[in-house]
Amino acid sequence: MNEDQFGTFLSVISWVCAVGAVINILMVKKRGLSGYFMGGSFLCLGGALTLYKIHAPTYQVAIVGALVVLLLIADLIYRGGPRK
Repeated sequence: MNEDQFGTFLSVISWVCAVGAVINILMVKKRGLSGYFMGGSFLCLGGALTLYKIHAPTYQVAIVGALVVLLLIADLIYRGGPRK
């Protein structure tokens, strides 16, 4: 896979992340706050892939990646909490 094909792959995956974010945010009534956490993590993941594609500094990609992990942990804690 050459660099052009890899860039196309990253662009497609970023769009898939955007679609996943929209779906999760639209399902907030059913999923509650978890929809926002998952939607945000999809958006951040797509952003991290885009940053990687445009050769952004490593620390920027790492910060956005850490934000993805924090949002996923927040979702895990929210889902593990008491049910209403």
